Amino acid sequence: MAIVAAIGIAVAVASLIFQRQLTVNNGHGWDGNFYYMMAEQAGDGQRLTTEAPFVYRILVPLMAAVVSPNDYMQGFQIVNAVAIAVMIVLMIVWFRLYVSSVPIRIALIALFLTAWAGPLRSYFWYPVLVDYWLLPALLAGLLIVEKMRRGGRLAIWLPILCAVSIFAATVREAGLLVPLAALFTFNPISGRGKDLRAKLRGFLSIRPLLAIPALAGGITLVGIRVLVVTTGAYGFLISAGHWLIYKRLDIYALGWFVAFGPVLILPIFYWRACLQFLRLHQAIAAFLVGLVGIAWIGGADTERFLFWGAPVIYLMIGLGLQELACERPRVAFIAILVILQAVSARLFWVLPATAVAPSQVSETVVLTPIGTNIAIDNVTASDAATSVQLASEFEYLLIAVLLLGMLIWMRRRRQLVSRVES
Repeated sequence: MAIVAAIGIAVAVASLIFQRQLTVNNGHGWDGNFYYMMAEQAGDGQRLTTEAPFVYRILVPLMAAVVSPNDYMQGFQIVNAVAIAVMIVLMIVWFRLYVSSVPIRIALIALFLTAWAGPLRSYFWYPVLVDYWLLPALLAGLLIVEKMRRGGRLAIWLPILCAVSIFAATVREAGLLVPLAALFTFNPISGRGKDLRAKLRGFLSIRPLLAIPALAGGITLVGIRVLVVTTGAYGFLISAGHWLIYKRLDIYALGWFVAFGPVLILPIFYWRACLQFLRLHQAIAAFLVGLVGIAWIGGADTERFLFWGAPVIYLMIGLGLQELACERPRVAFIAILVILQAVSARLFWVLPATAVAPSQVSETVVLTPIGTNIAIDNVTASDAATSVQLASEFEYLLIAVLLLGMLIWMRRRRQLVSRVES
């Protein structure tokens, strides 16, 4: 805990000193401009009125208006700082459930805290967002689901999950991910991969009581739509259909590596260990499937959507690290992975405070645009200039081949040594 606190404080202090808040829309940002407007309306006692889907995300703007009625920016900063602190504590609890190795748990927390797309670093750059509270809400729900899976009394934990589901739904619509995943708490899906009848029987055996949290969250979303006034012509199905068709697979895959870095190679290589875990924890698997879909159809911010699932994705990375430890990896492999991960996470550079067009600056790309005099669009997968996208894809592909090749070589070498010794 002390080491985690030290890492968190170091990242926070460095961000406070070097990371300037973005200047777009007076520091409110893009989506944040709508949330700030909602806080102003709440402070003035007005009915919340703005564009959908932002107007449905009522809780954080209301909290900001209550906490600091005379300075809404400060309100968002205070409210979201609390969310990040809660998230870090929950992440520690989460990893303790599944990862036995203390060094690996510390490494996972360090990865989470140092990622440029993660909540701690992005908070200092873009504080006016609702996502900071979505993460702890989702993780709290996953922890409750695990408690029930391990034999916790439904009479106690199901109402708590209902409360968390309602809370999450008032933060953002994606809060329904956990109550929907909770349907699979007791691993109902059985049978072999092609045994569809067995899987259907398992699905039909899901306890009806497990649908109550999803129902509570759904009713909450309907109630919010009655209370607020929407403007604009947003339609979820139209938006989802657009991204389903026009988001390219290569850009989507790039978004995963931009968000989490080369360390994603580990769960890819050790996929059997991850798959075995997900078979035994089907609610987590269902959550991951839902997240994969949302990250595709939710919009351009693939990295931000993927980070909603940071607890599960970093857990998969942790399982990979545990398998890697059994391989007795070479120091050279660890050193290469650490250096590449640090570059990908922009550990040496902050995000630019001023938004400029990608064509206005000349950039060198090594997994990410190098330096701070860059276009913020070029840091992300979907919005980057085509030249940056191509360079990043080539570099990540090259690194993936290198790391996978080293992993295969280390495994074969260990197997050869084992045969000789036996």
